[in-house]
Amino acid sequence: MLDTTDISLVVPCHYYSHGGYHCVEGHLFKYVHPDHSMDLEGEKAGVIAEVVREEGIPIQCPACEGKGVLLTRLGRQTIQFLQTYAYPMLREMVQDIMEEKL
Repeated sequence: MLDTTDISLVVPCHYYSHGGYHCVEGHLFKYVHPDHSMDLEGEKAGVIAEVVREEGIPIQCPACEGKGVLLTRLGRQTIQFLQTYAYPMLREMVQDIMEEKL
């Protein structure tokens, strides 16, 4: 049964793990100690996070695989429908068009 109150196919990724690792637009960031030179009268100016890198390359979020969004139930059903019905039909149509041009 389709829930008509929420028809979004994706939601933002809110991945967070122990150690301060979290997802920002598909890349892993880690909270680091703030720069105390930014302290304003003893108060921290804000939390600083920097991208996690391996051999200089930013690491993708394991939850969203670098997309920054996660599929909803409706999104997963839509992908399944496309793979099952639409892709084979479109592939056949393209093959027919290519054969006509030859």
